[in-house]
Amino acid sequence: MKRVQGIRWDKVAQARAKIESGFYDDPAILRDIVRLSKESLVNDLNECPYGKENGDFYRDLVAEGFCKSLSDVIDIPLIRKEFSNHGGRIDLEFPLQYESLVSGSIWDRWRTTYDVRSILVEVKNLKTRSQVEDFRQLESYVRTADRGRLGVLVSRNGFAKNALMYAKQVLSSASILMLPLSGKDLCNLLTQSSTALGETLVRRRETLLVQMA
Repeated sequence: MKRVQGIRWDKVAQARAKIESGFYDDPAILRDIVRLSKESLVNDLNECPYGKENGDFYRDLVAEGFCKSLSDVIDIPLIRKEFSNHGGRIDLEFPLQYESLVSGSIWDRWRTTYDVRSILVEVKNLKTRSQVEDFRQLESYVRTADRGRLGVLVSRNGFAKNALMYAKQVLSSASILMLPLSGKDLCNLLTQSSTALGETLVRRRETLLVQMA
């Protein structure tokens, strides 16, 4: 067998031995692996440099976070990144996995209420808070992409108050649901249960509805 420089063949042998022994069949071991993987992702999200020049890297980390948190909802093989849409470029698309949606669950209800076929996500890796124009950009993508009426804006450092007011107005006037998620929110969710992201997005919607009252 040809030896590839840099590969630790002793580690490879150890891993193979563990697989053959059934080591990874233990649910407790698998939970620890998932926990450590999430902790590593949280560290990468926090340590990623700010700025547009690092936007692709941060976007990919966000995509990984969504995959880990919504693995039972989204169709992972069909995820798209940075694709063209009527002159713009959508950061992330997470198609819903219809056959896996639990009847009556929040995602099943949103599929009907907002005609959701995919979750569209726009990512901002800036030190400043997202402004109205960032929600307008997401709104434009949601309106033209024909994937339903749901989008998520992930903003590394949160949102200006008037930006959240704009999201509320669009929900009221056009029934387009644009949910805010800060970088801190995403990191916190990755340390919680597998349903935490969905639950948090539900609370974001409820907050917008309360503001509309």
